[in-house]
Amino acid sequence: MAAPVRLGEPPASIVLYDPTLGTAPTGSIIGKNAFDLTLSDHPMVIAITPEPGSNTSTPH
Repeated sequence: MAAPVRLGEPPASIVLYDPTLGTAPTGSIIGKNAFDLTLSDHPMVIAITPEPGSNTSTPH
């Protein structure tokens, strides 16, 4: 199953981890603010690093 993910602006990087497979990243996405994320029965950790100087405040 794929889930669409949309961000307001492209982050510097997005790194994907599957903790059941170890501590190494399982994927990465650079320079995109929209992508499809394949879901499974494993937990997933998504680390998003914003671009320097980007607006990282929470919308109201």
